Amino acid sequence: MLRLRFVFVAVATYMALANGLVFECPYSIQSYNNEELLRCLQDGWERFCEADVDTTVLNYYPSVALRDVKILLFGKEHVHTYHFADLCDLCSNPDFHQGQKTVVFVSGFPPSEDYSSVSLLWQLRQTYHDCNLIAVDLATCVEQTYSSLNANYDHLATSVAKLVHYLVDHSYVLVQDLYLVGFSIGAQVASHAAAMLRDDCDLLLYQLLLLDPSLTCDGVNYINKDLAKKVTALHTNSGHYGEADVDVHVQLFPNGKVRLQPCCKSNVCSHYLSVELLVEALCYPNRLLFVNCKDWSAFQKGKCNYKDVVALDLDVPSTAEGLYFCVTTEHSPYGLGNAGLKPVK
Repeated sequence: MLRLRFVFVAVATYMALANGLVFECPYSIQSYNNEELLRCLQDGWERFCEADVDTTVLNYYPSVALRDVKILLFGKEHVHTYHFADLCDLCSNPDFHQGQKTVVFVSGFPPSEDYSSVSLLWQLRQTYHDCNLIAVDLATCVEQTYSSLNANYDHLATSVAKLVHYLVDHSYVLVQDLYLVGFSIGAQVASHAAAMLRDDCDLLLYQLLLLDPSLTCDGVNYINKDLAKKVTALHTNSGHYGEADVDVHVQLFPNGKVRLQPCCKSNVCSHYLSVELLVEALCYPNRLLFVNCKDWSAFQKGKCNYKDVVALDLDVPSTAEGLYFCVTTEHSPYGLGNAGLKPVK
């Protein structure tokens, strides 16, 4: 019997080699997947979506499945980690304060050596204590980002909608005190979730804030001004990771519709700057102001409506509508207050 097994293995191996088949271990394939995704991500979302990866092996590894998506509650001293099945435990945590305004931040871009949504939100928590801060991290690694854009996209949007509905339906948070924020592809997931809340749960959000929103892999744009009473987009990397052509009430453009911000030398830096600006704006109110202008050319000529000025904040005035511009410094702190409302001479 042992001899027959040996003969069978030998014949199978010979036939495989004769037909040009090469057996690779899943680890080496996943290493290739990681390198390919990182390489493609540098060229923007379109190239990333078309990456030539082995999805069977990709989905086999931990952190890629929907159950691996992390929900983070930022407390005074710790960041508590949960999953979508743990919402009861999250709301019973002493660091979650019932009745307090709550930010649900949907993060959709993988961390790098220099930039991380979790790190930036932790910085926010150290200074800004006026809310519960919950993050849904769809992109703990580049592989999870790819799955979030493809296989898990609809499931993630549904899960985010259920999270928001749970908080409101169980009276942990009033709907007017809940702020849904989406970063990068997380902006599309948050928008899709907002549409589900509106259509399936008869729950219309008051504020939806989108930080440098990206496009989905299938080209569908879920962002529109009917998703909440006020939908606002902050653009910092238009044309690479970010997408400026969105239908919202308010569009904020620091330094115009640029691909790279003055303080950045890479698209990753420029993309993440949208989160940095929000953190700074919440920690130091009225430092980052924007003025209503027809376009960037009008801003540079000083032909704007200087009676219509808004601050980057969670609560955007109901009267605000249209395009808003400002200039920033080339380093933190970025906001110039009123000085940032006029072109640099």
